[in-house]
Amino acid sequence: MKAINILKRLINIYYYLLVLVLIVGILTIPLLILKKKYVVKFLGEEVDLNTLSSLNMVIVLILVATLWFLYFKAIKLLKHSVHELSEGHYFSKLAIGNFKTIGILFLICGLGEIFAKIILNLILKNSFRLGIDSSVVTFLIMGLFFMFLSEVFLKGSQLEEENELTI
Repeated sequence: MKAINILKRLINIYYYLLVLVLIVGILTIPLLILKKKYVVKFLGEEVDLNTLSSLNMVIVLILVATLWFLYFKAIKLLKHSVHELSEGHYFSKLAIGNFKTIGILFLICGLGEIFAKIILNLILKNSFRLGIDSSVVTFLIMGLFFMFLSEVFLKGSQLEEENELTI
């Protein structure tokens, strides 16, 4: 039980750091519009937003916001799931559903990263380049792992129900 409490604390710290980064990111949006030179690093590419057309800047910002939102949502669900597990509700429908949703969100983040890199290369370098790095593979593996974990917990829930019905 000590490990789940440590995990819960670490995920809580990470979640609140993400909230802080999100708030800072939202507060700097006016700087994107007003500042003369603003360079952001996104998916390994340095993007000078002032050299982009308005349409391209909107596309880049939508890509960033979408991937951040999906990742943030997955971490938020993970935080709630670990809290549920730490209270001893191992086979709750909340944890099972959250694990499945987290898996789907991580898969979407991995595939979304591939898509975003293709779009960034088209916008910034006028070239089509397809590459998969370790972060994409990690997202895909973690997504499949959480989906599998959801199935395992569902099976455990069914076995627990059967056990309770047995006299």
